[in-house]
Amino acid sequence: MDLDDLRIFLAVYQAGHFSPVARARKVAPSSISRAIARLESALGQRLFQRSTRTLTPTQDAESFYLAAAPLLEELDGVIQRATSSSHKPQGRLRVSASVAFGQIQLQPKLQEFCDRYPDVQLDLIADDERSDLVQEQIDVAFRHGLLDDSAYIARKLCSVSYHLVASPAYLEHAGHPSALEDLNKHRLLTFGFAPFHRDWRFDCNGENVSVPIQPSLLASNALLLLAAAKSGQGIALLADWTVGSAMQSGELHPVLPDYRPLAATDRPAIWVMYPSRAYVPAKTRVFIDYITEAYS
Repeated sequence: MDLDDLRIFLAVYQAGHFSPVARARKVAPSSISRAIARLESALGQRLFQRSTRTLTPTQDAESFYLAAAPLLEELDGVIQRATSSSHKPQGRLRVSASVAFGQIQLQPKLQEFCDRYPDVQLDLIADDERSDLVQEQIDVAFRHGLLDDSAYIARKLCSVSYHLVASPAYLEHAGHPSALEDLNKHRLLTFGFAPFHRDWRFDCNGENVSVPIQPSLLASNALLLLAAAKSGQGIALLADWTVGSAMQSGELHPVLPDYRPLAATDRPAIWVMYPSRAYVPAKTRVFIDYITEAYS
């Protein structure tokens, strides 16, 4: 089995198509298709269902990706450490994250990293727009949901689940909804981008149920929704990493806990991304290892 074919498979799985990977590697899509065919032959499994317009991973592909991605990452890390073990982590490290993730998740974890690597100067760019890593000279970026930067290297940091939450004061005043149909009797707080502002989806005993909503507040930032929910303005749909501490402290209570909210995309996750696997600087490698360890 060719390791480059395996890397191509990982990139195609993340990108969802041959063309972005071909562009990133500056080869024809047929070359990427042949690499996938060689890997399928070596494994004796079909990895993608192909049509003229779509490329759909099989269940075998998903299982293989989840098993192979960390192994290849570890192998590359071993090689990298062997070839650059004499390089001391130092210099400015530019890190990009959304405003909410940077404030809630990253900032509390950075002091220990700075203590451990005093020669690395962290430059944290908090922005809800997706930065171009190469153009803006970003060393490490944290991304939510779907990945559309197939030319970059991605490592899954953590899975994400969603919760309906409200403050005790709001629930005491407005009452607790007992069914999904009750939601539109309440003030609803949600993101302003599709599909969150049109409907909320739930897993009800294995069935995907969509509930059209009429939000009272739309926001582009999770911090705004979190603050609104804490202050008693309504029921919010937010990620676990956003509301975890507020739920533990009792500032927010779960709403309709028997229904599992679904994300806008399948397999929602936070990803750590960096521009290239080749010649990763020591400062980048130790930061990624540190953050990954913090979430393990």
